Order: sequence, then C-alpha cells, then structure tokens
Amino acid sequence: MRVTKKLIGLLAIASILLLSACATAAVQAAPTVSDAEAPAATVYNGGEEKSTERSISVQGQGTVSAKPDLVTLSLGVQTTGETAIEAISLNSEQMNGVIAAIQEYGIADEDIQTSGINLYPVYEDRSLVQSGEQRQVVGYRASNSVTVTVHDIALAGSLLDAAITAGANQVSGVNFGLSDTDAIVTDALIAAVKNAQAKAQTIADTLGVQLGAALVVNEEWIERPQARAYFAEAAAFDSGGFSPPVQGGTVNVTAHIRVTFAIE
Repeated sequence: MRVTKKLIGLLAIASILLLSACATAAVQAAPTVSDAEAPAATVYNGGEEKSTERSISVQGQGTVSAKPDLVTLSLGVQTTGETAIEAISLNSEQMNGVIAAIQEYGIADEDIQTSGINLYPVYEDRSLVQSGEQRQVVGYRASNSVTVTVHDIALAGSLLDAAITAGANQVSGVNFGLSDTDAIVTDALIAAVKNAQAKAQTIADTLGVQLGAALVVNEEWIERPQARAYFAEAAAFDSGGFSPPVQGGTVNVTAHIRVTFAIE
C-alpha cells in the first residue's frame, strides 16, 4: 500500500516537471518583438482586416489650354398655325430654307443633324376663360432644331447670319471644341501626374520621410471643353445683314487623378 502511494506521488511530480519544461520551451521558441518583422498597418473594410503599406495618397490635377478648331451651333425654327398640318408644313418649308442656306457654306450633310422636332397645341389665354371652363385650342406650334458642326470658326458668324435670314428664329447654343482631343488629354494627364508628385514630395519632406515609388494610380475624370451657350426667344432675331461676332477664345481640358506613393 505504501509502495503504491509512493509510486503515485512520483508520477504526479514527473507530470508537473514535464508540463513546466514544455511551457519553458514554448516561450523560448517564440520570437521577441525585436527579433520578428514588424507587422504592416491594418485597416478594417466592412469588418474585413486588410494590411496596407505605409503610404501617401494625393490627388493630382492638370489643365491644358488650346485654341478650338470647330464650333457646334444649335439652330431652330418655330412656327404657328391654326391647324397642326399648317404649323408643321410651314415649319418644314422654313427649316428646308435654313438647311439650304447652311449648305451654301460648304457644310457637309454629316455635320448637320436634327436634334429635335416638336408639335403641341396652343390654348387660349387663361384670362379669357371663365372660372370652371376649359381653355380651347386656338392653334398649334411646331419647332424643329438642328446642330451644325462648323470646322472653320471664322465662318460661324456669317453662317449664323445666313441661317437667320433664311428663317431660323431660335439659337440655343454655341459650343466650341476640338476635332482631336487625344493629344491634349495626354498632356493634361502628364501635368496631373507631375502635380501629384509635387504634392506627395512636399508632404514627405514635411514629415521627414523618403518618398518611394507609386503604388496605385487612378484616373478619376477628365473635364473636356464645355459649351458656351446663349439663348434667344423665338422670332427675336433680325440680323439686319450683320454677322453676329463668334469668338472661339480657348478651351480647357483638365485631368484629375489619384496616386498612392510608398514611404521608404
């Protein structure tokens, strides 16, 4: 009996010593913070842990100006008649005259495009209707509009005068542009990249860190030439034989990008 108790005691002591040795070995095998590689920073995106490098992210913007080499004109004819047929017939005749006048300036068929045709009733004046009565249709109004692309801006004023003389009584927009935007967009992107690099370098210098290579580059959007429009009421034109001045000025293309640079 005494032998059994001694044997049990010896086994218990041996188990304790064995567990202690295993724990010591595990502690010795684990690297210290100084021995192990420092972990990358982490961010949480929708609950998902994601590692990131030390970096600087900036926006870059580059604008390049150029002289436009084309202009798009939006012209229209508006007519009225007692019936829908009368209004649309008069409108078609008048618009055909406008298109013929435009074509005399050498404008190709593919540069003349119909942009809208409308026909709607004209009701009697509300002030003439008694309370509770419905207004009656007193006629119809038809409108037809075209966009004309002119590749010689110097002709735009004379062409407008000819169109107005021929019957165009609406001018809804003048839009200057470029026939080829590839080169200017490339220049704008280059300027945007240089702008982003300069921003990132300024931040890095201020923080006292070394700016590394670009990790991610995103083209966000390109601003292309915007319309320079003016509007006029129907039948408000009387050119008097004088060509309205049309000045092209310059157009701008602006590129917007975002670049992420590594910090070394």
